[in-house]
Amino acid sequence: MATFNTTCSLSILRGAALGSCLVMFSMLLTSQPAWGQDEEKEDAPVTIEREPLMVKSPDAYQFRFHLAPTRRVEVRASTSGSIKQVNVKPGDTVRSQFKLAALDDTRQQLNLKIAAAKLEVAKQLKPSDSEPAAAISAKQDLANAEVELAKYELALTDVLAPFDGKVDELLQREGVFVTPGTVIAVLIDDSELTVQLPLERANMKQGDTISIQVESKQVSAKVQNISGLPAELDSLRDLGASVAMVTCVVDNTGKQYHAGQTVYSPLIPRHAVAEVDLDAVINSPQGGRQVQVIREQTVRNIRVQALGQLGDDRIFVSGLFVDGDEVVNNSSVELKEGTLVQSVFDSEDARKGKGRTSSQNPSNSRGAEF
Repeated sequence: MATFNTTCSLSILRGAALGSCLVMFSMLLTSQPAWGQDEEKEDAPVTIEREPLMVKSPDAYQFRFHLAPTRRVEVRASTSGSIKQVNVKPGDTVRSQFKLAALDDTRQQLNLKIAAAKLEVAKQLKPSDSEPAAAISAKQDLANAEVELAKYELALTDVLAPFDGKVDELLQREGVFVTPGTVIAVLIDDSELTVQLPLERANMKQGDTISIQVESKQVSAKVQNISGLPAELDSLRDLGASVAMVTCVVDNTGKQYHAGQTVYSPLIPRHAVAEVDLDAVINSPQGGRQVQVIREQTVRNIRVQALGQLGDDRIFVSGLFVDGDEVVNNSSVELKEGTLVQSVFDSEDARKGKGRTSSQNPSNSRGAEF
């Protein structure tokens, strides 16, 4: 079984971007001897271009998004009184003008009877010298208006659905005394669902149909509007050159989706964030994208999520990075997962017994000038 012992000598490049450096490695391939016979091959020089990663925590970029109905109304009481009857429960589908609840209407019924009686009296009046026809007509108009007002006040005791929809919440129960403005129920129209997501402006325009991730599914959505990024999401500008707030509308006439379902933006990182050279992002054998890092003198393949690109040669990626990782931008040979790399300075000092400390070793020191 072949094992790799990789040694290196470090050549520092002053002024390189983000402290990138070329590292000269000498690779020694040692095969397991057969029946006690030793076999060695001479060291082969290897050149690796690497740079230290500036790892950012994903916490600063964590925002939550979910589907919401395009229409959501808090149905409120229009008058005061005790709730006499409730006709719905959460989850019920109702038609427009359906009576969701009714308040006690005893006072309104009596006021209507009084107004109707006054109107009847006014109709019986006859013109006379003391009360001309014009005055009688005015009294009849007044009585008729009082009847209409009493009918209107009676109608206010019925709490009606303003549109076809679903009862999302029921906040009051029978017997509760309410005042004008008290929320009785919340009604939603979930035939269309909407969500605002931070996305790259350059990738779409108003009216386009795009794919968004709703929980574990990819769903088609129409771009209704593109607006500026709100102040509370300003940190996301780190992850892209043209991040905008995109209003997406999902057709839900089939009722396959539900208000409150989580929607993921591809700009929101789930793991640590780092800025790397675009050439450092390569295809992963398992699918997707990856970068190679040197971690504790060992090559590791890190699966990454590509975020926003900065200019022509830099990109933000998210992956399972840790402090101290160094990203491999280029290598003169293919580097396999688990390959051990060690500075030639370290190996020479070990052979000579000098015991150089890590703080004296330019390839291992965090304070080295890259």
